[in-house]
Order: sequence, then structure tokens, then C-alpha cells
Amino acid sequence: MSADKIRVLYAGIVLGPWGGGEPVVARQTIEALSRDPKFAVFKEYYKPRIKPIFDFLISEYRRTIGTSDSFKLAESFYLSKIREHSPDVIITQYDYDLSSVSAATKAGKRAIVYVHAWWTVCPNNTRMHNGEVCEGFPGQDCKSCIISSLRGEGKVKAYKHLFGLLSNNVIHKKMKRRISILNRENVFVVTLTEKMRRLMIDMGVMEDKIYVVPNGVDCSHFKPSKKEKIVLYLGGYNPVKGYSIFFDIAKQLRGEGKFIATGNYPEFEKVSHVEFPGPLPRDELSSLLGTGRVTLIPSIWDEPFSMVAIESLASGTPVVAFDTGCLRNIIRDGKTGFIVGKNDVESMKEKTETLLEEDDLFQEMSVNAREDACTRFKLCGQMEAIKGIVEKIARS
Repeated sequence: MSADKIRVLYAGIVLGPWGGGEPVVARQTIEALSRDPKFAVFKEYYKPRIKPIFDFLISEYRRTIGTSDSFKLAESFYLSKIREHSPDVIITQYDYDLSSVSAATKAGKRAIVYVHAWWTVCPNNTRMHNGEVCEGFPGQDCKSCIISSLRGEGKVKAYKHLFGLLSNNVIHKKMKRRISILNRENVFVVTLTEKMRRLMIDMGVMEDKIYVVPNGVDCSHFKPSKKEKIVLYLGGYNPVKGYSIFFDIAKQLRGEGKFIATGNYPEFEKVSHVEFPGPLPRDELSSLLGTGRVTLIPSIWDEPFSMVAIESLASGTPVVAFDTGCLRNIIRDGKTGFIVGKNDVESMKEKTETLLEEDDLFQEMSVNAREDACTRFKLCGQMEAIKGIVEKIARS
């Protein structure tokens, strides 16, 4: 290792054309490391140069069907990039499997696995079983969960057929191998909450390998502007994020405000009482949040974290959310927004209506929301913690 530069290779499919919170964190981390003179940063991700249907099948094979948790073509790609960049540390986020980590092990390099979702404890990445939150893969019918979660025609049907050939025993063995890879001597884990850390330990990940660093928000980018009676949903077309619940509340409160759902939606799902601006660039998203009156998070899965929540709060936009995952730890109930029972659509509707109608309450919550988010979830704090972990591991 150079005495004055720590060479970091950042890897993972989240560096590709993905949306959502995880790619945002990857870009923020790369930018923070790149600005620091102690680090030299390189970024790579494996992308097959094939037709979309085969790309889909390969990615899904890597995510769930592949039994080794290392796809040889992807592993060879990462090995070539390790030889090219000669990193001291490899940081990898979600990449369908652990090919990049296996490549790091073969090359004798240290790897930091930056975990933002549930793929370490659930092969379907949701921790949902028959509509309820489960505590991990052991003893679960993971096969039926994955098959039931797939929607659509064509390539999805092909994948369902392939997946139907596997057994739960094969899936569970793969998950155990995944844990064994995380326990290798050269591998370390960064995750977002103590709850995620505890679940990984319960699955068998060694306690001393795991660091906890919550996500942060750039409060110079997300800030209040001229507020309008706009109710926002930013979870996209994903059933576990609760888009249909947002549509239902929008229908019931039609005329009391403007309802906007960002992201890609098929035409047959779009409803007349909701506006659909499509996926928004970060600047447009921050502007929209700045004008919003309230953001709804009707998630039915166990939210591992919520960038939407902290960015909304930093924008002075109170959040009304179901009591799932970490949301209670982000939103101060009655101060910066409201927490209602999971699937309690009526209460979510009532709290939304309250924030639309009561100007004084909204103003108080708006001020509280920004102050709280910009105190507890500073982006600079998150980045300093990550840089400290990278330096510690690289120099150990």
C-alpha cells in the first residue's frame, strides 16, 4: 500500500443505471472518498453484453438460482479489474451475488460489503413470508416466496419455470455459503442499523466483522421551499412499498391536495387522481420534496432504512408512515410526522388529512423535521465514519 494513498475499488451493479436509495449512497461514498487526498478511488461493475432477456435470466440466476454465490464470468471480470487497479480495499454493494468478494479473496485483498437490504438473511431480499415479516431463511419456504413475488409475463415466466426446478434445501445451502463468505478473514461488513446487525449475527455472521453506519442526508441540497398542498409517494412500483395504499388514500382525499407518485409505473396501474411525473433526477426530486406538504411511506415490508424519510424530513416535509422496520427510529411520532400501525390505512388517511388541514401543526412539524434530520442524519457524519472504517481496514 502506498504511504500516502489508500487505493479503493468500488464495485457493484448499483453503479449501473439503477434508481433508488442504494445507488445514491454509492455515488455519495465515491464522491466523499474521491475528495479526500488520502484515497484513490476506482469504480467498476459487471454488465453482460447480451440481449436483455438473457441479461435478466443471468442476473436472476446470480441472485437466487446460482448455487455457488459466485458467477464465474463476473468473478473473472472483477479479478481483471483488481489486477488493473491494484486496490488496498474493495467496497462492494449489491451485485446479485458475492462474485466481487470471491474475487477479492482470490486476489488476497480486503473487502468491505456495504449491506443496505436483507439479502444476507433472505434470498428474496424482502424478509416477507406470506405477507408477514420473517426473521430469516432457516426453516422457511423461500422458494414459494420468490416465485410469488415475480410479476409480469415473458421473461418472468421463463424464470419461474427455471426456479421451479430447485428445492428449498438448495436455497438454504446457498444462504449458508453466503454467510460463510462474509465470515472469511479478509471480509468485513458495513450495515445501516443495529437491527440489521443483530439479524446478521443471528444468521451466523461473526459479530466483530460488522460495523453500523446509518445513512445521511445533504441538508444543503434537501431543504424547504415554498410549500404547497402536495402529498408525495416516492416508493415506486413495488408492492412491498405500498403504492396501492397511496392510490387508495389519494382517491379518498381527492380534492384536498395534489397527489404525486414518482417512478416508473405501467399504464394499466395509473389512476386519474394521482400525478405520475416518472423517475426524477436528484435535483428535481429535491425540489419536489421541498414543496411537499407530507410524504407517505405505506411500506408493508421491514424497511431496513429509508432515504425517502430522511430526505423528506430534511426538506421540511413531515412523514406519515406505517410502523415497519426502522421508520419509528427515524420519524419522531407527533413531532416530525406520524407513525401509524402497519396496514392501518384509515389512520394514515386521517393523519394525512390533519397535516393538509391544520396549518399551524404543519408549520411546527416542518421546522421540527428539518432540525431533527439535519442533526441526527448528517451526510458528513456518515461519510467520515465510512472513511474511518476504510482506513482502519486498509492499514490493519
